[in-house]
This record gives sequence, structure tokens and C-alpha cells, in this order.
Amino acid sequence: MLHKYIYLVYPSVVKIVGDTAYDKDDNIVEIDDALITQSIKEENIDKENNAYKDKRRKTYPELREQFDILFHEIDATGTISKSGSWFTAVSGVKALYPKPV
Repeated sequence: MLHKYIYLVYPSVVKIVGDTAYDKDDNIVEIDDALITQSIKEENIDKENNAYKDKRRKTYPELREQFDILFHEIDATGTISKSGSWFTAVSGVKALYPKPV
């Protein structure tokens, strides 16, 4: 149903009857189908972005664990490196769930 997008794109619309949108004074609000289509596309992009973020969030080690890994790496080597356990863990998640283009 496109009503949700019409209300989103046209905040002055207070009701929709059939295919006609009206403002608070019962004036017809002309709807631009291209704007509605763009709103739908943007929502789908947002859903894709959130899906990858949720997957990453669930897969990353807990922050407490990441800090512990960093501490032990720095304590043992005096530095953080790309071959270290923290970078390896984090980059593995990033490779598994890359950012959408």
C-alpha cells in the first residue's frame, strides 16, 4: 500500500480516498509518482544497510572481549598489528558482511 509513502513524502496530506490525497482543508494534493518511487527505493536501501549492520553487530566479539584482546596484544607485543588477534577478528567480520555499495 502506497499510502504510507504518500504521508511520508507529503506531510500536508491528512487523508487519502481511493487514489486521491487531501490536505486538512479538503484540497486535492497532487502526488508525484517519481517522488513516491524514490521514497520506496530509499526505504529499501535503509533496510539493506540496517540488515548488514545488524549482522555485523551480532558477529563482532563483545566490546569487553575486544578490549581484552587489545590489552593482551599490546601487553605481549607492545603494539597493535594487522596480523594481531584483534585486527584479524574484526577484519574477518568486515569481510564476511561487507558494506553494501
